[in-house]
This record gives sequence, C-alpha cells and structure tokens, in this order.
Amino acid sequence: MDAQRSATPVPPLAVVFDSGTGGLDPYPTMLWLLTASGVLDEVGGRPATIFAPSETAFRDFAVLDRYGLVANPVAAAPMLRRHVVIGALGADELVAAGTVTNLAGEQLAVWRNGRVLMVNEVALTQSTADDAARLVVYGADRLLLVPEGTG
Repeated sequence: MDAQRSATPVPPLAVVFDSGTGGLDPYPTMLWLLTASGVLDEVGGRPATIFAPSETAFRDFAVLDRYGLVANPVAAAPMLRRHVVIGALGADELVAAGTVTNLAGEQLAVWRNGRVLMVNEVALTQSTADDAARLVVYGADRLLLVPEGTG
C-alpha cells in the first residue's frame, strides 16, 4: 500500500483542507493562518491531525490583535504548530496514546472527560476527516497556548 501511495501524486493538504467537504472549511481563520504562516508547507503531503480553534475562540482570545497575527502571520507559526500533529488520528487512537507530539515538538495530553475529548485542558467540540483519512480536524473551544510562565 505504501508503494502505491508514493507512486500516486498526493495533492497538497491545502487542497484537502479547503475542499468544500469538511476539513478546515468551518475554520477559515485557522486555514488562512496555517497557509499564510507556512505551517501548512511544513506538513507537506503527510497525514495530519489539526486541533482547529473556532472562530469564536480566535475572537474571544483576541489573539489576532494581541500578537499581530493578521499583519504578520509568520509570527503565528510557533502558536499554530501547537495545533498540528503529524498522522491522521481518530479519537480512540488519541485517547489510547494518552499523549501526542505536536509539530512544535511539545507533548499534548489527551483524555476523555466523560464524553468530551480533551487536549491540554481544551475541549474538542467536533471532528471531521477527509475520505482518504489524510486529515482529521477537531474543533477546539480555545487556542492551545503555552502555560503562563513557561514560554
């Protein structure tokens, strides 16, 4: 199967993300920032799991103004890497792993709080996957940020 995959041209994940079939379509700010910052290029054609903050999460945190991300999305790259894990992981796989390493090289704790999937104290609200299981997107009610005093 891997030989077949490597022989078949793989569309960039940006095509999957913005395909009109789910993915990051409900998360336009996250899609735009991942693209403009170059983080999407870092993922390349590899399968990925994205913890995508909702539009409300971006608005409520006021991160766009606080860090100047709209004016300089490249400055957002360190924060955005916290939201990306290489490998398309379903909820059961995430929980079974207990921790996953994000694109920033940091460990994220994953567990269930009742029926709610949690990542580093952030509730995940929904998930979508593309047909080829190259991308799994979980909606997040907040941004995954470095805890106070650690960064």
